[in-house]
Amino acid sequence: MTIINLLCPQCMEMLEERKGGLHCGNCLRLWERKKGILSFMSGHFLTGDGGIQNTLLKKISEMTRLEMEDYLASHNSENLKKFSDALRNNRADGLYFLPIGKNDLLLDLGCGPGSLSIPAAGMCRHVFAFDHSLSDLMFLEIRKKNDSIANITTIHGEPTSLPFGPESFDHIAMNGAVEYIGNFVKGRDPLASQKDLLTLTYRLLKKGGHLFLSAPNRYGLDFFYRERDVTGLYLAGVVPRVVAKFIMFVAGGKTYTTYSHTIRGYRKLLREAGYENIIFYFTWPDYRNPKYIVPEGNRNIFTYYRENFMKTTGAFEYRFFKTASILGIEDFFAPYLIITAGK
Repeated sequence: MTIINLLCPQCMEMLEERKGGLHCGNCLRLWERKKGILSFMSGHFLTGDGGIQNTLLKKISEMTRLEMEDYLASHNSENLKKFSDALRNNRADGLYFLPIGKNDLLLDLGCGPGSLSIPAAGMCRHVFAFDHSLSDLMFLEIRKKNDSIANITTIHGEPTSLPFGPESFDHIAMNGAVEYIGNFVKGRDPLASQKDLLTLTYRLLKKGGHLFLSAPNRYGLDFFYRERDVTGLYLAGVVPRVVAKFIMFVAGGKTYTTYSHTIRGYRKLLREAGYENIIFYFTWPDYRNPKYIVPEGNRNIFTYYRENFMKTTGAFEYRFFKTASILGIEDFFAPYLIITAGK
């Protein structure tokens, strides 16, 4: 049964099922399946450390879930960390702020190894898991098999070229994705690329649909003294962007393309894309592993968190946020954000 009709990302004409993939009758392109996954990317299609990740995928492909968990736990390394982290379903806790119904369709844009896709599959009718990393999608396919999940469709492609028509989804999730969009559009202002992506997601949502977005806060306290930002460098996201560009160039001759924003900046981007009812939540320790989630403006909940949890984990952080609360600016420095917005 066809859930939604996929379109050719080159000409936006409807695709037809053919042996080995989907065919466009207009531009005569056959979009092939790679490793069994429908792909809308040309050329080299494995991203990340392909050798290590492919060896891992071969080893775990026939394992049970428990065997896979034990294997990943005993072979902990930076290259494999994202796979072991993806098994923690609390990473999708923020989705409960969306009114997801059993008949809804959800697009997990930039799904990675399935941190949100797997839990979301139990909340809605069908999940379309879209990512540029084929190895991540292959891992997600293994998780689908292990958990006997039939309502996830994995799709390989670039976030700037999506094979979906207008008003296809009830919800769209982007968990730590919007800040990286500049990496896919070389030679263009990353801010303009972010605006285009958010405008596109707005167009893909049905009327009354919702966007789930998680991202770092540009001026989050952590990025001033202990955490690298999405560039992998210290302070690059905090300083003026012209300085960040210089830092990136000196550090390795790279271009600064991964923009994060303040709360005000994200709100402005979303409003310009057409979104309404924009709500912010602050997460600790970060948005990929949200252990504590505090709604914007709810000072009672934030005070409870500060006095009962932050106080025992970091003296400097506690004193800083206690002072910031007195001044009424604690929201400005929350390190990580979950954002929901409606159409």
